[in-house]
Amino acid sequence: MKIVGINIDEEEIEQLTGEYPEDFKPYTWERNGVNHARIDIYLQDLSDEIYKYTIYISDENIEYKSGIKKYINCVGDTQPANTEDDLWDSFKQFENVVWVDGKPTNKEIIGDKEYHIARKGEEEVLHLRKMLLNRNMKDPQANIFLNWDKLLQGDIGRLKKDIPDTGEYHLVCLLYADEELHQKVWKEFLPVKMLAEINTGTFSKYTLPTWTKYKKNLENEYSGLKGHYYLGRLKKFEESDFKNVKELNPEKWEY
Repeated sequence: MKIVGINIDEEEIEQLTGEYPEDFKPYTWERNGVNHARIDIYLQDLSDEIYKYTIYISDENIEYKSGIKKYINCVGDTQPANTEDDLWDSFKQFENVVWVDGKPTNKEIIGDKEYHIARKGEEEVLHLRKMLLNRNMKDPQANIFLNWDKLLQGDIGRLKKDIPDTGEYHLVCLLYADEELHQKVWKEFLPVKMLAEINTGTFSKYTLPTWTKYKKNLENEYSGLKGHYYLGRLKKFEESDFKNVKELNPEKWEY
C-alpha cells in the first residue's frame, strides 16, 4: 500500500474517493476535560483502490482495571507493569547480546531507552512510524516518540515527513471483511521489503519470526482480528463470498 493522504480536508477526500463526506467531523475535540484526536490515513493499493485506516488518540494513560499500567518505550515496545521497577531491563536499556547455541552468554548495556505510561492510540501511531522509517531499533540513537500535545492539536507534520517520497509503496497491509462484512485495514502493518516473501511464502531466518508473530496476533483469542480474511495476495471481498458465513468451507478458504 501507498499512503496518499493523512487527515485531508473534505475536498481532498472527494478527489481521492469520488464521494464528498457529508458526515465529516473535526479531527480534534475535547470531551470531559480530555483531549482527543483522530488520524485518518488514506491508503492506495496496486489497483488504485482507496482504503481508510483510522487511529483514535487521547491524552489518557492506559491503565487496566487491575491497576496495571501499559508502558511504552522509544522504539515502540510495550509492557504491562505495576511500577517502573517491574519493567524488564531490555525494555529500559539498549543492549548488545552475544548468543551461543540459542542462549545469551554476554550482555553489554549500550544506552538507555526513554519510556513512559502509554497514552491511548500511542502504540498504533508508533507502530506506523516504525514500519515507515525502517530504521535499526537496536541503535541507541533510535527514538520514534512524537510530540503528543502537537498530535492532539492536529499537527501531523512529523508523521507526513515520515512517508518516503520515492513513488514506491510504503507498507504491507492486510485487508479483511469485518463481522458486518465491511472491508477494513488490519491495525498491524509489515515493512514493504517483506512483500516478495509474503507473496512466495518463503521467509528468511530474520523475517520468519516477524511473520510468525503477525499471524499469532491475527488469531489471538482476545485481541485478534474479528472477521474474515485469508493470508495471500490482494483479494477484494465481494458480498457473494459471504452468502452463508456459517458454512464457509475451511478447506477451501483460509478465513
